[in-house]
This record gives sequence, C-alpha cells and structure tokens, in this order.
Amino acid sequence: AMSSSASTAIEILKPEALAQILRIAADPGTSLLCTTKGELISCAEGTGNEELIASVVANTWSTYEKGGEKMQTAGKLQTIFVECDDGRIASVLIFPGLLLCMMAEKSVALGTLQAKLLTLKDHLEVNLGQVFAQGA
Repeated sequence: AMSSSASTAIEILKPEALAQILRIAADPGTSLLCTTKGELISCAEGTGNEELIASVVANTWSTYEKGGEKMQTAGKLQTIFVECDDGRIASVLIFPGLLLCMMAEKSVALGTLQAKLLTLKDHLEVNLGQVFAQGA
C-alpha cells in the first residue's frame, strides 16, 4: 500500500513540470513515474505504452519485493531491468510507493541507462523530498 504521505505528495505535484523534468532527463528515450500499484503518475512523451509499462514494472517490483520478504532481503532491491522486444526498461524506487522508470532502445548500454536513471532519481529526491516530507 502506498503511504499516505506519498498519496498526499502526488496530489500536489505539478504534472506539467514533472513531465518536463522527465522529458529532459530521458532524452532520447522516455521516462515515467508510477506507483508500486501500477498507476501512472507522470511521463515524458512516449510511445503510448506508458500505462502498460507502469503495470509491468510495478508487478515485477512487487513480485521481487514479496520474494525478498521470504528470503529476508526485502528493501534491498535497488534497480530492476526489463528487456523488451523494442527496448530496455530500468526502474528504481524513489519514495515509498513511487517508482521511477526509464526506457531506452536496446542499443543503449545498461550501465548508461542505469547512470541516467540514478541521476534523475537523485534530482527528483532532492526536488520532491520537501513535497513528500510535507505530506507526512
């Protein structure tokens, strides 16, 4: 379940500003924010498959987290990569209940994709951290 602070913070985010940040960071790919339940929050211009991507990433994340509880590694998952027919997806948890995903073509090295993802994560944590703290 998403924390109440995450729900409150998401309600007060400015979607246009958030989409702009996601668009700049992901160039030439695309990026999105979604909940761990698969709800799309914001995305850069993409292919139209963003809701499907959000759902797949959230389900994958949830499956690994549930498996981690059994293996006592819950909370240690850092980044998930998904290889698709038309590209690669990397995702990371940035706040409780909120995932950041970045999509790129297969020609983009996983290390490059991860570096861009983590840079954007750091940026969003700094800039959205106050919003999430206020919602707590």
